[in-house]
Amino acid sequence: MGSEMCIRDRNNPNSPDQGSFHGRAIAINNDGLRVSASRQGVWSREGYIYSFYSLDDVSDGNQFLCITTMNLKDNKVEMRFYPK
Repeated sequence: MGSEMCIRDRNNPNSPDQGSFHGRAIAINNDGLRVSASRQGVWSREGYIYSFYSLDDVSDGNQFLCITTMNLKDNKVEMRFYPK
């Protein structure tokens, strides 16, 4: 499944290592169906690791909690989706 994300974030003025975000995602699932989603949530950073916790409202009617971990040192991204 391919994906593309556009995210706007806001830093927490009390902590430079966390904040909130909102944005849109586009993906193509295993059946070749293109879907888009509204995403909003919070993020945090520990060293090279960023964690994003988002609520996704998908154009196919599904809703998910998505936990994304980005490791900037190893250049790896893991996304785990939990349905409503």
